[in-house]
Amino acid sequence: ALSAVNLSFFVGAAVIQAVSAPVNASFGLAGVFVFLGVLSILGGLCLWFLREFGAKNIR
Repeated sequence: ALSAVNLSFFVGAAVIQAVSAPVNASFGLAGVFVFLGVLSILGGLCLWFLREFGAKNIR
């Protein structure tokens, strides 16, 4: 189980790095900070709204 956690962490970091590379090339480091901030806010909003959806569908 521990190796699965390590693998998911490093794969997730690689995906975020690959996604933010074009932003860095276009807008620089400040653009990456804004992009990752927006990505974090969107992820939080998705979790917020999906928790309501999941709670209603538990039987």
